[in-house]
Amino acid sequence: MAKWFNAMGISAFVVNYRLPTSPDLQQRELAPLQDAQRAMRMVRANASRWKINPNKIGVQGSSAGGHLAAMMGNSAEDVSILKDSLDMVPFRADFMILVSPVISMGSNAHKGSKANLLGDNPSQELINKYSMELHVTTATPPCFIADAFNDKTVPPINSLLFYQALLEKNISTSFHVFPQGGHAIGLSNNPGSTEQWKALCEAWLKEMKFIEPIVSK
Repeated sequence: MAKWFNAMGISAFVVNYRLPTSPDLQQRELAPLQDAQRAMRMVRANASRWKINPNKIGVQGSSAGGHLAAMMGNSAEDVSILKDSLDMVPFRADFMILVSPVISMGSNAHKGSKANLLGDNPSQELINKYSMELHVTTATPPCFIADAFNDKTVPPINSLLFYQALLEKNISTSFHVFPQGGHAIGLSNNPGSTEQWKALCEAWLKEMKFIEPIVSK
């Protein structure tokens, strides 16, 4: 995926974040977001050095990674404070690209993702807090969503719920549900029209001006 972004002229950073099932965590549900926020802060703090636009740093996630990416667009809660210079750097994503994302922790949740993130018997308060369709605000950034109608792993209604929430808050969104692809939409060998998701995503990035034209010197 990073190489695909590189081919479009986008600098890409791959974040290896802690999973909520790691045995040393005190609050399992915080770890992925802590690592993602810290990574965003590191990238934005080095934007000048790495010659990237600090106001056009997005996040991409698939499946459970899509839930984390959605949190990076939705969450205003700072869970990554370490009392150093990065604490003052914004951690929110400027756009989101979600592929077959986990979104809800409610009745439409992917059971494995819900159990891994929140434990076996989470409170209703925790379920609501981590159901991303409930936390879209006017500050949520633009979003691209690709999903498959025949996804039997993560119910596609997750994407629909998120799109509806984005629509209600007037957040610009490009939403695509393809007939095929299951829970395996990738960079190549996608069935039928699903293969078009990459071209649609690239066109959206250009239309939204997240990809800047290369100026020759």
